[in-house]
Amino acid sequence: MDFHEERRSNSTHVSTTDADARLFRKGQGHEAKLVYQGHVLMENRHGLVVEGGVTRASGYGERAAALEMQGHRATAGRITVGADKGYDTRDFVEALRLRQVTPQVAQNTADRASAIDARTTRHAGYAVSQGTRKRVEEIFGHFFASG
Repeated sequence: MDFHEERRSNSTHVSTTDADARLFRKGQGHEAKLVYQGHVLMENRHGLVVEGGVTRASGYGERAAALEMQGHRATAGRITVGADKGYDTRDFVEALRLRQVTPQVAQNTADRASAIDARTTRHAGYAVSQGTRKRVEEIFGHFFASG
């Protein structure tokens, strides 16, 4: 079929080998691909994987998976969750706070107000978390390099 200059959507593009794969793109300027999303929950101190999973690709999949994986963690005290700008939404931040979890999410201030305010960013632990959270990408790098 020739889809040249046609708008692509999940109703027009279906995988011939896996009907559950969905069109998804990583960001502006990136092409959409038929994929799933992989998720990892990492412990910040030592960079150990605590939990992982795969979900159907969607615009909300990462945040939903993060809430689900965080909910599986039993803890006696308050914990923090670090994440990139894609997690800086009011619903995600509020859901973490309702669970007594401190959201140490990177602020997304491009054309909007961030859901992360000074009660989080004023603490030294926030800056440490922002530096450490990038280590989760190394997990994906090691995973795909060994395959």
